[in-house]
Amino acid sequence: MLADVCRAATTMASHDVMAFFFSGHGESIDGTSCIIDSAGCAVSVRKLQAVFAETVEKRGLRDVAFIVILDCCQTLSYDGMLLPLD
Repeated sequence: MLADVCRAATTMASHDVMAFFFSGHGESIDGTSCIIDSAGCAVSVRKLQAVFAETVEKRGLRDVAFIVILDCCQTLSYDGMLLPLD
């Protein structure tokens, strides 16, 4: 996913908008929203934003936007029990 965001950011021009839509499983880790990729690994939304920002900054782009839209379920823990939120 990170490589895909980076690759998409390399095709942008100044004043472009990139929308990232994810529908699937999510998780909150230490208060950070994460999405679960196809390999079962948690990917932080903050990391996705950072990869995008680093890529457009290196390219010297201006006035770009990265919109993240999530449609995720998540699992919360309560007194040692896992509670699915769907």
